Amino acid sequence: MTTTHYKSEQKGHLYIVGPTLEILALSCTNLKEAAYTSGIEYSNFLKACKMENDIRISTYQKCAAESLGKDVLIIHLPCGIIDSLTAPKVHFKNRYETIEQRELVTLFRELKLDEKIQIEEFMKTLHKLSIKNKIETI
Repeated sequence: MTTTHYKSEQKGHLYIVGPTLEILALSCTNLKEAAYTSGIEYSNFLKACKMENDIRISTYQKCAAESLGKDVLIIHLPCGIIDSLTAPKVHFKNRYETIEQRELVTLFRELKLDEKIQIEEFMKTLHKLSIKNKIETI
């Protein structure tokens, strides 16, 4: 008995707040060393950063954290809310879309995730931590 697979229209989207892994990788001074650090073969590392194929979250995390020094934050939001509040750009074969960091701040402000959290302070703290981590690694 054969199983019929039906293609359903994609209901949700994957949004990445810029810069993307590809841009981060291209700005690397030694891309081969970054790939080696992540434990992923060089050409597969490039494909993963470009997100040419569907990749596992663990692969994304390896590329981001181990070789490019970035953490990954995943937030689940109601479908359509990001499109209604930002202007996402579609990328490679509609696999994902990107929004700018300033749009993320606007999104948080509009969602009022928690009245106690001051979004600007949160983003400033993240930025300070990012700079501190860069200095510590030098």
